[in-house]
Amino acid sequence: MSAGKISLWFNQNSGSGNIHLVYLDPGSGLPFWRLQTTLGSFGRENLISEQIVFDSIKLVQGVQSWVMLIGLDTKGGLWYSTGDDSGVWSGFNPLQNLPGQEALIFASFDAAFIFNIGVVVAAVSRTKGLTYSQSTADGITWSQPAWSNMPSASPSIITGAADNGSPVSWQPSWPPPLNPVVVGDNGSAHEGDNAPIIAGTDNAVPLVLYNDSSNTNWQWSQLPTVQKSFSYQAGTHRAFVNFNVPPYSTDINDIYFCDGQNVLGPILLLLGADGNLYFIAATNGNVAGWSYYGPGPLPNPGKLMFTKAKMALGYPVSNYLGNLQVIAMAGGLPYVLSQNAAGSVPLQGGWSAPSQLNLQTNPNTTVNDFDVLRGNGIQIVQVAYLMSDGSICLNFQQADGNWYPAAPLDRPRPVKRRHVANSD
Repeated sequence: MSAGKISLWFNQNSGSGNIHLVYLDPGSGLPFWRLQTTLGSFGRENLISEQIVFDSIKLVQGVQSWVMLIGLDTKGGLWYSTGDDSGVWSGFNPLQNLPGQEALIFASFDAAFIFNIGVVVAAVSRTKGLTYSQSTADGITWSQPAWSNMPSASPSIITGAADNGSPVSWQPSWPPPLNPVVVGDNGSAHEGDNAPIIAGTDNAVPLVLYNDSSNTNWQWSQLPTVQKSFSYQAGTHRAFVNFNVPPYSTDINDIYFCDGQNVLGPILLLLGADGNLYFIAATNGNVAGWSYYGPGPLPNPGKLMFTKAKMALGYPVSNYLGNLQVIAMAGGLPYVLSQNAAGSVPLQGGWSAPSQLNLQTNPNTTVNDFDVLRGNGIQIVQVAYLMSDGSICLNFQQADGNWYPAAPLDRPRPVKRRHVANSD
């Protein structure tokens, strides 16, 4: 999932344990900020700026600053602001100040901090497809590195096969019109490869670009590379042929990123057009090879029609960093799917059926957007919801694996804009 209308960021580098929350007021599109100190409650909201109307925002770790907020305005312009751990924010500056990017109008973006590189922003323009930028050592100057080893020169990607037939190949365009787009670290949470990985969907097919640690060698990652058998009749003998085909029989509407777990590298959650969730992971931290969960989607016995989802590492079990937790929306309500067996390997099962999460909120409101964060201490995972009435609701998972609601935050007050400085 690309950047959205609400974003959480956990400051694990300064030792403060503070959690920053930024969200867009539904009425004005202006960004508000709150701070949660270690194991405390969120403080009062503060308006970051009333100069720009935003469509989506994303919090990431800064380079020379503690935190950076990147936003896409309603006219397709990208902006950034830096902040400290107490919520003092700089003004917004345009990010797309690179040669050839001044006139680009972006449809979606995502961003991530990658150690030894800086902040990497992957954005999709409405006319020229995918582009990316990264911050330099000062944290406020942006560069646009060249695409190297043009991925379009790689073999065609096999996207499907009919029973008793041949696989269908398809060559992605370059640059790919990935929409939505997600970006993360090429490697697991504890083995990070210090290089970017960019994923998205093109023509409802999931695609992944990955880089090596030199940050100069981009390649396609054929996704996934698991074998699936198709049978055919040859004379009087029945034979089997293996093809690289997707583990699903539906188009993919959305894609979500999570850091690795134990021996697994980056993990991707796919939202199918059928409303089901599909799960794939880079095996052994190698983004050139992927494996998928089971013979189909994650458990969904109630046939819920999921419309959004996000994923985080939850409470620790066995020798794992944490059991995976998937938060998914259906009918405007949140559900959780958890690894339900201690020490289970996520690619081999151990997933619970969806369970609805309780929210302490007005029953007439539904979830507009949400973000998921793996924190520290007692609250292992936090979920912050931006509700349809503009209020903020919270869920959290404790170390025992159970989920609990928290009292909703007070509703943002309407703000009358005096001036809007959106890009043209």
